[in-house]
Amino acid sequence: MARITTAIALGLAGSLLLAGCVKPKSSEEAVTARIDARYAALIAQDYEKAYRYYTPGLREVNSLETMAARMGRVKHVAARVVQLECPSAETCHAEVEVTYDWEGKPPVPRAPKLGKITKVQPEKWIKVDGDWYLYLDR
Repeated sequence: MARITTAIALGLAGSLLLAGCVKPKSSEEAVTARIDARYAALIAQDYEKAYRYYTPGLREVNSLETMAARMGRVKHVAARVVQLECPSAETCHAEVEVTYDWEGKPPVPRAPKLGKITKVQPEKWIKVDGDWYLYLDR
């Protein structure tokens, strides 16, 4: 019994030592991971998952159904972070190159039909309760 207790104690101590060696993610790394995950959800047309990346305040006033309709107006094909600056511990500004496929749909009524387009999308991310969320100021 003493050997088992000693083995468990040594295992726990080793785990704690390893956990102490793990470097916490920088704001830039954390936001880049969140941006990548959000666009992966958009590309997969998993709007429920993509919705979770909006700020809690936005989600309080805009339902999943409302935002899914907005997100689904265009097919997301690819995205990559091209620039990211975090001027504070709670705010980051990203430039994300996004490729959209309008699949022949005009972006607004009476506009010309579009196919695939690539553009750089500015995004603001803010830290809320320890996690990063896309902030829309519209």
